[in-house]
Amino acid sequence: MIAGRSTSSRIFGGIGLYAAIAAYVIFALFPIFWTLKISVTPERLLYSEGITFWPSETTLKNFATVLE
Repeated sequence: MIAGRSTSSRIFGGIGLYAAIAAYVIFALFPIFWTLKISVTPERLLYSEGITFWPSETTLKNFATVLE
């Protein structure tokens, strides 16, 4: 008889693997998201707002300044 892993062990092992992959993807993509968020935030709001997921106002002025 070949001893194998139980069904619950395989399920939790799979969930653990997907949780680790999801954590890695979030960790890897967060700096890109943060850079985009800061780049479209007007200068006057950079330090005046608390921590928000997305700024209340957005602008492309920062990109125009770089391209000048």
